[in-house]
Amino acid sequence: MLRMAQIDYIKHLRDLEGASIEEIRRTLGIDWRTAKKYADGDISPEPRKVQRRKRPVSGPIEQTIDAWIEENELMPRKQRMTAHRMYERLKEEVGFTGAESTVRRCVRLRREALKLRKNDQESGYVRLEHTPGTAQVDFGQFDAIDGLAGGLKRQHCLVMSFPYSNASFCWVTPAENGECLLHGLSRLFTMIGGVPQEIWFDNTSAIVTRIEKGGDRKLTELFKAFRWYYRFKAVFCNRNAGHEKGSVESKVGYSRRNFLTPVPVISDVESFSENLAQQMLADMDRKHYRKGDLISDLWMEEKKHLLRLPEKSFEVCTTDTATVNRYSEVQLRGETYHIAQAATGTMVFCKVYWDKIEIFDRYGEKMIARCIRPYSGESREIDWRAELAIFKNKPRAIERASYLKALPETVRGYLLSADLRQRSERVKTILSLLDDYSMPQIEKVIESAALYGRYDLGSLRALASHQQLEETSGRMKDIWTPEAMRYTEQDLTEYDMLAEAGVGV
Repeated sequence: MLRMAQIDYIKHLRDLEGASIEEIRRTLGIDWRTAKKYADGDISPEPRKVQRRKRPVSGPIEQTIDAWIEENELMPRKQRMTAHRMYERLKEEVGFTGAESTVRRCVRLRREALKLRKNDQESGYVRLEHTPGTAQVDFGQFDAIDGLAGGLKRQHCLVMSFPYSNASFCWVTPAENGECLLHGLSRLFTMIGGVPQEIWFDNTSAIVTRIEKGGDRKLTELFKAFRWYYRFKAVFCNRNAGHEKGSVESKVGYSRRNFLTPVPVISDVESFSENLAQQMLADMDRKHYRKGDLISDLWMEEKKHLLRLPEKSFEVCTTDTATVNRYSEVQLRGETYHIAQAATGTMVFCKVYWDKIEIFDRYGEKMIARCIRPYSGESREIDWRAELAIFKNKPRAIERASYLKALPETVRGYLLSADLRQRSERVKTILSLLDDYSMPQIEKVIESAALYGRYDLGSLRALASHQQLEETSGRMKDIWTPEAMRYTEQDLTEYDMLAEAGVGV
């Protein structure tokens, strides 16, 4: 039995891409009869015929009970109204005169009817017609300038899209591990003021540890606790079926093109994400590509279908234990952390967050240290030769260069303070210096050149050579002192005594 998403894909291939039955069979790996049935056959469900009989007592209150049942679905389980509470409210607010047993029976029947209606809608839905309150989630990657350390750093944006309204939101994280994913989701929930009833994921190893033979997913304990806490339904795509969440796939590219270009400067991912949210909210004041209504209006309608947020956010962290080695270090998540306060051989309890690791004693009672998660190996230097070569003959355009903000302030001022003719020459000067020196060295050279007011290539090279000599002179290898005497400590007290007595040496 094919899933509805697969049937939609077959229809898409047949109707929109003109694929043959044989091409559809090969693409999905199914029998040609099945491909023919769903590509060209009529698979619309038969309308359900329901006979209704008059209910003189419960009939007038059915709509009210329906509304309360639907509101209950959006509330935490402990805050949902019971049938008894509904009966009490009906007496107080509507003047209901029937028996409590009538209300209880009505609540039970209306719950069953609403559940049946919802199942019919889900089974008969074409995935292009998404229900309000359903979201899709995926990661995208982009490069950003590290506002603290300089250079380029690979960042990850967690995008959540709502296909019904075409609204989307984004949160930036330094990686795609489980802690970053769930922290990003938690912040997105707070940002939108609610929790989607249903969220579609791919089979990322951050939350899915194994796919069983029957298609069931074995999930991480952290994700299960997170899902239970926020009460949403998690739906996972089939393997190699990214088209099943095509809305968020499209939104990842849209966010990257419209909000993350040119290359942004990020000093703090949290504040950057909050500013990004404001831009994406403002972007909703445009019409839906198909419905014609403003996305902002559709989003306000869709927000009514979100689950209510818990009073407190979920604490996204995993726990682990480690043993301190003889260098006062612990190995955790592939990284090494120095714990000076812990004795060698001590077992410590660790709480791992998306941005930090807290180290406690073995009983988890006293915090010993707090370490920043480094996420090493993801930052790289900018190829300044390639970037500046673009502007060698385009001096005016350098003011709008993508990586201009990553240039050291001194070098940036050196380039932009000159007129257009000088600017071109200065770009060529820096390109020439980059043949032999790094950008940090060039920055020091230009700082020194400002004292003399000499910026020509010859003067800059002379300053760079002098500075390089000063840096290396203190590290010259001693080849004259005998090996036996090189590292011995000399007692100079006798010389001091002679100096005090005034004896010439």
